[in-house]
Amino acid sequence: MTKTVCDICGKEMPLEIYSRSTKDYKFCISSYGKVWDICSECRKELDEWMKKRKAESED
Repeated sequence: MTKTVCDICGKEMPLEIYSRSTKDYKFCISSYGKVWDICSECRKELDEWMKKRKAESED
C-alpha cells in the first residue's frame, strides 16, 4: 500500500480524504494536468487566504 502525502505540507493524508472526488471541494489546484493532493488543514488555510486576497483586491 502506498502513502499519500499533502503536496503542500508533506503530512500523510488519511485514505478517505484521498479517495474523495475533486467536485466535493470548493477548489482544486493542478499542475500540468495533475491534481495536487491537499490535506484538510492546508485546504482550509488556502480557502481563508483566497477569501482575504479577494476582499483586498475588491477594495
